[in-house]
Amino acid sequence: ASVDALLKPDAARGGEGVFSGTVPLALGEAQDQVWRLPVPGEPLASALYAGSVKVPHGAQPLLPVQGGEAITVTYLAGLPVKATDEDIAAAAAKPDAPKAIARIATAGEMLALGSNQRLTVTSLYVGGDLRLQINDADGDRSKERDSVTVAVSVRSGDKLDLVLEETESHSGVFTASVPVAFAAKPDSANQQVEAIFGDQVSLAYAEDGGTGAKLELPVAKGYDAALAAFAKRFGDDALAAKTQVRLAECFFELYKNHREEAKKLKDQKDSAEAKRLDALIADELEQGTQLLTRTIRDYAGSDEQDQLLYLLGNFEQESEEFLGAINRYQHLLASFPDSVRAPEAQYKIAQCYEELKRFDEAWDAYIRLAYRWPKHELVGDAMVRIGLYYRNRAKGGMEEAKKVWAKRERVNRTAGDQMPVPPEVAEDLSQAAAVYGKFVERFPDHALIDKIALAQGDCYYQAGDYLRAIKVFDKVAEKYPASAAKGLYWAGCAALEAGQIRNCFMRYSMLLQSYPESTEAKYARGKLKADPRLEKVWKAQ
Repeated sequence: ASVDALLKPDAARGGEGVFSGTVPLALGEAQDQVWRLPVPGEPLASALYAGSVKVPHGAQPLLPVQGGEAITVTYLAGLPVKATDEDIAAAAAKPDAPKAIARIATAGEMLALGSNQRLTVTSLYVGGDLRLQINDADGDRSKERDSVTVAVSVRSGDKLDLVLEETESHSGVFTASVPVAFAAKPDSANQQVEAIFGDQVSLAYAEDGGTGAKLELPVAKGYDAALAAFAKRFGDDALAAKTQVRLAECFFELYKNHREEAKKLKDQKDSAEAKRLDALIADELEQGTQLLTRTIRDYAGSDEQDQLLYLLGNFEQESEEFLGAINRYQHLLASFPDSVRAPEAQYKIAQCYEELKRFDEAWDAYIRLAYRWPKHELVGDAMVRIGLYYRNRAKGGMEEAKKVWAKRERVNRTAGDQMPVPPEVAEDLSQAAAVYGKFVERFPDHALIDKIALAQGDCYYQAGDYLRAIKVFDKVAEKYPASAAKGLYWAGCAALEAGQIRNCFMRYSMLLQSYPESTEAKYARGKLKADPRLEKVWKAQ
C-alpha cells in the first residue's frame, strides 16, 4: 500500500526550507482503500495527496498497515504538484532518492474486565472468571483474526498460557475469558486458573520488539456472591436460560405497549394516567435490564447468549444508554459473528451512534452492515441512512454557503445573480443520488421505493444536474402511480431550469390532465401563470 503526500512549508519547525505533513495509519491490507470522513464540525481535509488517489470529497486517505510492517518514506524531489502516477513511480525508483524507514510498533495495553465487559477490575474471585483484553495494533499480522498469548502464573503454583483472539479482522483488540477455580494442588495441564483464597495472579504479555505489559491481580478472600429470590429451580441450565429470555421478551413487549399508550397522551403529560404509564415504562425497562444482566452472568455458556446480549442492548438503547447498548451489540458481533441477530446488532450500533450525533461512526456502521451482509433485508434501510448522511451534510454545507453569500456586497452582484452550488455540496448530493440509485436497482419492491426514487431526483435537482433529474423524475411518473403527480411536477421543474421550456410545458400539461386535483397540479397552474419563462407558451396554447 502507498500514499503520495504533498508536504507544506513549516517555518515553525525550523525556518525556511522545512516541510512537514501527516499520513494517518489504519489497520488493514495493502489492497484496502481506507479513508476517514471528518466528523460534523471538523474542517474538510485539504487536497494534500498527489497522484490518482480517489476518495470522497473532504475525506482523508489512510495508509493501511499491519503489525510489524516497515514503512518506507521516500522524498521525491522536483516533482510538480499535479504529477501523474507514472512520474511518481519513476521518481520513487531512483536509487539515490532520500529514504527513511520505520517499523510499526505499538505498546500493548492489558485490561482485566468485569462481567459487563466494560469496567476494569482490580481483583479476582474464586468461582468467577478472568476476562482479559489486549489492545495492541502490533498484534494484527494477517487478514485473518489473529491471536496473542498472555502468560498467567499464580503464586500458589498454577501456570497457564492464555490465548486471546482478535475480536474481528484488523481490530487490534484481543479478548479471552477463563474460569478461576479453587485448588489447593493446582494442575497446570487444564485450561483454568486454579488458586486459593488470598492468592496472587500475575499476567505478562510479551510482544516482539516491545516492552509488553504486566498486571498483578489479588484473589479475594471470599466469593463474589449474589442473592436471588426464585419460585422455581431448574434442573436444566438451557431451559433456565431460555425461560429468562422469554421473561425479558415479555417485559420488552409490555414496555412497547405502554410506550404506544403514552404517545397517545403526549398532550396530557401531567395527567394521572400519563404519569402512571411513565412509571410503568421506567419499571419495565429496569426489571428487564436487571433480569438479562443476571442471566448473562449466571448462564454464560448457554445457547441463548447471543439473544441475551441482543435483548440487553435493546433495553439499554431504549433507556438511552447508547454507549452501553453499543458495547452489548459489539460483544455479540465479536462472540457470535454467525448469529442471526448479528446483522440486526450491526444496524442498531449505527442507530445508537446517530442518537449520539456521532454521524461519522454511524455512517461507518451502516457501511459495515452492507459489506458483511450484502443480501440482508436491513441493507436497504442502511443504504437509505447512508444517502441521508450525504444529503444532510450537503444541506449543512449549503446553509453555510448561503451565510457567506448573504454577506457579499450588493455592488459585487449583477442583476439576476444567483448563488452557485458549492463543489463540495454538489459532490455530496451526487454521492447521495448514487446511493439512492443503487437502492432503487437492488430493492425494487421496497415499501419506500417511490420516495427514495424521488429523493434521488431531488439530489440531482439540488446539485444543478437537471438533465439527470429529468430522467429520474420521468421514471417515477412512469413506474410509481402513487407518486406519478410528484414525478411529473418535478420533471417539469427540472426541464424549466435546464431551459427546456416546451418539455416543461408538456409535463405540466400531462399533470393537469391526469391529476387535476393533486397538490402538484395546483403548483403547476401557479407556475404556468406566474413564471415569465412559461408565459409565451401558455398564452400560445
